Amino acid sequence: MSGIISFSSVPSQMRELLFVLGAVLSACGPSCPAREASAAGPHGTVNASDLGPSELMPKAEALQLRIAPSEYVGPAPAYIDITLRNVSDGDLWVNRRLLVGPKGGRDQEVWLDITDSATGKEIERGACAGKGVPKGLHDYIVLSPWSEYTSVERLSCYSFSGSERWRIVAHYHDQRSDPPRPPAGSRWFTGSATSEPIEVQLGSRKADSAP
Repeated sequence: MSGIISFSSVPSQMRELLFVLGAVLSACGPSCPAREASAAGPHGTVNASDLGPSELMPKAEALQLRIAPSEYVGPAPAYIDITLRNVSDGDLWVNRRLLVGPKGGRDQEVWLDITDSATGKEIERGACAGKGVPKGLHDYIVLSPWSEYTSVERLSCYSFSGSERWRIVAHYHDQRSDPPRPPAGSRWFTGSATSEPIEVQLGSRKADSAP
């Protein structure tokens, strides 16, 4: 008996299922990364004040923010990976734009504390082009429990001088006043998250966890 099954002999519904399963396996494979993020269906924007308690997640411990030196190579003095990880037991609605801006600004999700490792002096972020104003749904994703999303940020808006080693701490807080409504079963993360510090050495890939 032949072990080969004719695809044409499989019922149409089963063929569709096999096709979808095959696409998933080929796209992911055994080396599939541990991060997952799925964009939700179409939802209109709403006033943040109109969202009910069941649509909000203000607890800081629900979301983990991590930073690490990036493998990306480019013209900027340095690059870091910024990662949002859902460490709660429910779906979170988060802003993946991860726009880095000045401390205290409202039109960004992330700001960085960067200090000279030797002197402790903090450097300010200069003016430079960002990723644009939030445009709606595509800036947001649903993070399922224990999934994560990573974005690469270039550190080209900072004046690094006088030192090669710098201590970096990142902060995340989505303060948008009119976010897309969270999909059913998920909550918009409205809390603040702060990363553990890292120390980077400019001109190399060396980075260490700061004490």
